[in-house]
Amino acid sequence: MDSLNHTGSVGLASTDERIAWLYEHQKQIRDCLNWDSPSLSEAEMIQALLGRLGQSLGAARVTLFKIRSDLTALPIEFESRAHEAVPSMLGWNPPWEICPVLKQTARTQRIAYTHHTFEDPEVLQNPLLYDIFHQFAIASGIACPVLHQNQMLSVLVVHDSEPRHWSADELSLTMMAADQLALATVLQSKSKIEEALRVNQKVFHSTFELAPVGIVLCDDQGRFKSVNQRYCDLLGYSKSELLTMRFQDVTHPEDVDADVDLYQRLIAKEINHFSMEKRYIRKDGSVFWVYLTDSIIWDEHGRFRYAIGVVEDITERKQFEAMLHQAKTTAEEANQRKSLFLANMSHELRTPLNAVIGYSQMMEKELAGPLNDKQKKYAHAILVSGRHLLDMVNDILDLAKIEAGHIALEIQSVDVFAMILDLQDILMPMAEAKDVSLSFEVDPGLSQVLADPARLRQIFFNLISNALKFNRQEGRVFVRLFATHSDDQPWFVGEVADTGIGMPQEKMGELFTQFYQIDSSMSRQHDGAGLGLALTRRLVELHGGTISAQSEEGQGSVFRFKLPNAPTRQVQPGLPSEKQLFA
Repeated sequence: MDSLNHTGSVGLASTDERIAWLYEHQKQIRDCLNWDSPSLSEAEMIQALLGRLGQSLGAARVTLFKIRSDLTALPIEFESRAHEAVPSMLGWNPPWEICPVLKQTARTQRIAYTHHTFEDPEVLQNPLLYDIFHQFAIASGIACPVLHQNQMLSVLVVHDSEPRHWSADELSLTMMAADQLALATVLQSKSKIEEALRVNQKVFHSTFELAPVGIVLCDDQGRFKSVNQRYCDLLGYSKSELLTMRFQDVTHPEDVDADVDLYQRLIAKEINHFSMEKRYIRKDGSVFWVYLTDSIIWDEHGRFRYAIGVVEDITERKQFEAMLHQAKTTAEEANQRKSLFLANMSHELRTPLNAVIGYSQMMEKELAGPLNDKQKKYAHAILVSGRHLLDMVNDILDLAKIEAGHIALEIQSVDVFAMILDLQDILMPMAEAKDVSLSFEVDPGLSQVLADPARLRQIFFNLISNALKFNRQEGRVFVRLFATHSDDQPWFVGEVADTGIGMPQEKMGELFTQFYQIDSSMSRQHDGAGLGLALTRRLVELHGGTISAQSEEGQGSVFRFKLPNAPTRQVQPGLPSEKQLFA
């Protein structure tokens, strides 16, 4: 249960059709109290107002009951129901002392409402009240006091048979209807009625003028019939100047046709309203952006009365959007230049590195002549460092090619057992050197998978070598490969678990970021530039798969990737090879 101040806002700051909706329905409710009509009694006009309010809100039932001076309630005197199936409460005594919403209205003299009656603790704890609400199908409701000079005359009640969220505009319309009922109750003569109408018009005029958005009324040719001060301020014209002009006169030439087309469709009743972003030209010639919402007010015979437009200045938003777009474009261009630079630079580095590695291998094997122990040691150090540097360069090159869109997968059937044996041969010496046990388990039914052989091997190599590198002495690395099925297609899953140093949870979000190390000291202790996992993720995603990690600091980590195992992916056409790219 909630409450809203009786003098609360009616939402004129909205930039859509809410103002037009409120304006139209408020007018329809005011028109129900037609004191100039000799054929309608006061009771008939009140009944018409309740019916109109119920239709506007789409409510099941609207009732009105009077309040005595001692704040006790009289039986329900007026009622409007959406259809005959809605139970009638006419003549029934409302549960004034036990209903939470009615009690709150009586206590605060403000509007109160509930979105879901049968979730209200007071209702659930009171069997009598629960039975009443169930009997009359009251699932949600509004209670609004009808006040005159701070005295509660009666209570206007809206019920719906379904739970619903009452919007601020619906509550505002209900309060406005209560104000009209207050006028109907206290006005005794035509002179008082005319005075009340003048006050009502003054209130509307004040609201119109004080709205924080521009509001205009136009005829069917687009001529301004009324403009508020905010609209004048936006354009820099006085009211008298604008009332001699059309909206076409202040609209940017490039936006006139679109605006006029929508306006004509609106008048032809092809659309109920329209919204658009357009440009206005101020009196001083400067251009600014607005968000415009237009709708039509029709008379009781369906004839055009005027169009109402609501205008919000969005120049700052458009400027901010342009800045964001420019920043995005600049960042993308910089990223492309970076990728191209890295790709070219990495390629240029590989040629001399391969020479260094080749000659150091020849020296280590003493192909050019015998070496003493110190020279052998130096040659081996050159070979190991060269290979390490080449691995880093290759990773940088692969990442740059992926980012530039210059890498293509060659999807084919991969012999899983042959790949695992190959990985064992390569990685087992590293495991033995670290005194870490390395074991593999492959699903017997998964002898073949569909992937790029070289890239799949690279994914496994990066994950397993990482697990070995960051493990502890006498630790373990366990590799699994198994099949699964989800989303109506087969997948295969690779999993690498270790008993290594693990990672703190707060740093897991950066795990697959390029050049990121969980601890900068690790790069010195274990070698690496933080590229392996970033490249692995990109290769997995390039296959259409996903990768995730779980870790506990001091306990170890588990990396798991899942790739589709169906012949649906094709080699990207028209992409240059590495040789063509760097020719």
